[in-house]
Amino acid sequence: MKKIIFISALMLTLSASAQVNFPGKYVDLLLNRELKVGSVFGDEYQNFSYRPDGMAPYKKLRYGSDKKALQGRIFKVTEVKHNLEETAILTLTDGKETIYYNYNSNDDYNYKFEVVGGLELPLDYFCEQIELGLDDNEFKIYQNKIIGFGLSKTINKKTKKAEYELAVSTGSSKEKGAGVTLELLNGKKIERPKQLVGKDTGKQILRTFLELTDKEIALLTESEIKTITMAGQVVNMDSGISGDLRGQLKCLLTKE
Repeated sequence: MKKIIFISALMLTLSASAQVNFPGKYVDLLLNRELKVGSVFGDEYQNFSYRPDGMAPYKKLRYGSDKKALQGRIFKVTEVKHNLEETAILTLTDGKETIYYNYNSNDDYNYKFEVVGGLELPLDYFCEQIELGLDDNEFKIYQNKIIGFGLSKTINKKTKKAEYELAVSTGSSKEKGAGVTLELLNGKKIERPKQLVGKDTGKQILRTFLELTDKEIALLTESEIKTITMAGQVVNMDSGISGDLRGQLKCLLTKE
């Protein structure tokens, strides 16, 4: 019986303050918050406009907005106007000009904002990312629905006990190695210097499984992961993914 936590460092809170940036359907949490425009792959941002109807792309380059005109700027959300169930118009101002952002609760890919100070999200936000994968006579398994990284909890119905396991993976050309360290944002670490790391067959991915102690579980719910070191290779965790991971773990701890 195991509760498995799987992190893909390749892609790299109860209500909890975390480095979570995308609020999903809880877009009203962005009202009166400051948003910093983060990095984008390529040279264009999507969904920025001079007009609230979205028909006049801001600083249009080809199809979207010029990266040079937006990256690094900080805007305050002064209004959230809901359109359809999944969309809303955010009014953004930085004191110099007012522009608009077409928000979609299902489109975290094009959402390139970092919320200054992070967001406090309800536990329901993270529990919506968890599903019941198995429920038979012996075990009940809750798991994350996101492909590529995720969480799961397996409950032994007879003993009512659970084991915790953390599966960590990262892209690497190495065949194998040893040593895993999770560095948290609060400066604390989970260190396994003798932990063996192996390569997935036919893939450029190193993977290992950690059986977590109660102390380690407490650490992971206390602070987000900053970096993962596997067999000497250091990978920086995306702050949004790390915040989601912490919140999802807190949700799983409530599942019975």
